[in-house]
Amino acid sequence: ADDVYGSSAPTTEGDATATTTAFDDVQRLLLQALEYDSSDATDIQEALGVVYNVSRDYEAAISSLRTAVERRPGDYQLWNKLGATLANSSQSEEALAAYERALQLKPRYARAWLNMAISHSNLQNYDDAA
Repeated sequence: ADDVYGSSAPTTEGDATATTTAFDDVQRLLLQALEYDSSDATDIQEALGVVYNVSRDYEAAISSLRTAVERRPGDYQLWNKLGATLANSSQSEEALAAYERALQLKPRYARAWLNMAISHSNLQNYDDAA
């Protein structure tokens, strides 16, 4: 799966441990913030979705990003992040619907067009990918 958030994978085991610990810390803090005030937690859900995605916990990432888009359905970037996370979890067909929604909201959003082409390619829909 493609790393659509642009993070780089750790290159040594020591770096992997440090990265894992940092992600765990961020995740813990975000969950604490969510417990503290969940009344308008869209930004927290979005951040959790990104952290879970980078950590490859795609089920949790998808859940967080779905919650975020339910609360902010007009946010084209959230729809793209949801699509990217679905694609990263080998759900390219479902990702296409999220990218299409992002493009309905912002037709010239290049990142969603690129991600949609990648998903079409993953599904071997080469004509649609082009």
